[in-house]
Amino acid sequence: MLEALPKAAFSMLAGSELLKRLADRSGMARPAGAARRFIAGRTLDDALEAAAAVERAGYHVLIGHLGPIAGTTDAATAATDHHIDIVTRSGSAAPSRHVGVRLAQIGLGVDRATAFDNLRRLLDAAGAAGMFVRISAGSAEAAEVSLDVAETLWNIGYRQLGVEIQAALHRAPREVERFTALGVPVRLVRGVRREPRDVAYRDGRQINDAFRTLAERLLRIGQQPALATHDPLLIAFVRQAATRAGVDAEHFEFEMRQGVRTDLQADLRSEGYRVRLSVPFGEEWFPYYMHRLGERPGSLFRKP
Repeated sequence: MLEALPKAAFSMLAGSELLKRLADRSGMARPAGAARRFIAGRTLDDALEAAAAVERAGYHVLIGHLGPIAGTTDAATAATDHHIDIVTRSGSAAPSRHVGVRLAQIGLGVDRATAFDNLRRLLDAAGAAGMFVRISAGSAEAAEVSLDVAETLWNIGYRQLGVEIQAALHRAPREVERFTALGVPVRLVRGVRREPRDVAYRDGRQINDAFRTLAERLLRIGQQPALATHDPLLIAFVRQAATRAGVDAEHFEFEMRQGVRTDLQADLRSEGYRVRLSVPFGEEWFPYYMHRLGERPGSLFRKP
């Protein structure tokens, strides 16, 4: 039944407080619950345990906190402290473990200055621990501000950060050139939000074409680019493009989500490619889960 729902229906389900409460009592209460395939749990302890297991299996890790958008200064400070806990508790795993952050979680909803100050505080902690921070964003508007903040921090000496660029956005080619010229590591994603047509492509084929073009460009001029996709055709293209560019497997990485296409993950790892898995956790797991099912409704019913 869920498999037949349109993507928009999953977005509506993601906002249902009643469903979230019911899911809290079932889907995440048991390790065998369906959601646990994609999400480490609610707590940082859950995430660290899951991250260690992923690393023992030979993968790299990106830990992401599924928290609410911070609407006050106090909430933004608390969220930043939580991200700093991820960094400090990762300990010796830090060189191969990244932490992801959205500026909306740490103050962008308050104002840009709050987000800037909190990100700088997080980067200070990451620098002391030798850990890398990947900055991402959801909407096109938030992405634009996030990239500007990241560039400012890079230019004043913060080097343990990377940015995310969404291939679907019309401005993505300019952003790839902008950040590769600076030497900032770029993660390329397709982009899943439905933006206005004058801002982004909506046709899946156009988005895939944009991803291919930008992936090939990043392989040629990027600094340790990360290419995030589960599409076997896009993965095959990236491999061929890397061969054409003479780029060794250790000079870029594939990023994938925990629990999605584990067959492809294992194949890539066994062939010597670096594969980084997203390990999300947090109290806002249910909206994340619904949005992921909206992208791939059948994933709830297929084996990993």
